[in-house]
Amino acid sequence: QKRSVQSTRMIRKSLVILLIQLAVHFLLLIIPAAVIYSGLVFHGLITFETSLKAYMCLHLHPIGHNLILLSITSPYRKFIVAFV
Repeated sequence: QKRSVQSTRMIRKSLVILLIQLAVHFLLLIIPAAVIYSGLVFHGLITFETSLKAYMCLHLHPIGHNLILLSITSPYRKFIVAFV
C-alpha cells in the first residue's frame, strides 16, 4: 500500500521524536543505573563519588524528559515561543 509523501514525512518525524525520547531515557536512566550497579557489584571499579553523581543524574530524568519533549514537539514549541 502506497503512502503519500506527507504521510511518510509525518511518520519519519514521529520516529525521530520517539528515538530522541528513548535517548533521553537511556542517558538519564539506563547509564546512571548501570554505573551504580557496576559500582555495587564490582568493588573498587567505580568510586563512591562517581556513583553519587550517577544517582543525582537519575533525578534529572523527569525534568530532562519534559524539556526535550516540549522542545522537539512542534505544537508545544510553537505555543511556548508565542507565549514568551
